Amino acid sequence: GDMSIPSFLKLVEIQTKIASVFPFMLGTLFVVYQYDMFKPVNTLIFFGSMLIFDLTTTAINNYMDYRKATDNHDYDYRTTSNVIGQEQIPVRTVIITIFLMFFIATGLGVWLVFRTDLLVLLIGFVCFCIGILYTFGPV
Repeated sequence: GDMSIPSFLKLVEIQTKIASVFPFMLGTLFVVYQYDMFKPVNTLIFFGSMLIFDLTTTAINNYMDYRKATDNHDYDYRTTSNVIGQEQIPVRTVIITIFLMFFIATGLGVWLVFRTDLLVLLIGFVCFCIGILYTFGPV
């Protein structure tokens, strides 16, 4: 059971990602303006990690909704509203995709820490925690 690219883009709700790209660009412009400094490689690594982590939390969110609907026998929601049911993506494929994206985002983050300093690790860890908590419940 594979997942097509359009199915993947639906799973991670790619159309909502412009919302995370905009503040990122503002932040980057602010740093360039304020400190007259721009490090393209670090900026790209950060952007990649941020975007992939955003995709990961969205995929987890869709998976959790699908699971809840399965547990509550809410078959209508599963097949009509949830991308996993709509696109008939195998649950195993979804879980593997989530873990893969999570490890890529983490790997990029760790690489950025090696290129910068431990403060980035701390901030990154806090952001990951917020992302995970936001995904797993009413927080």
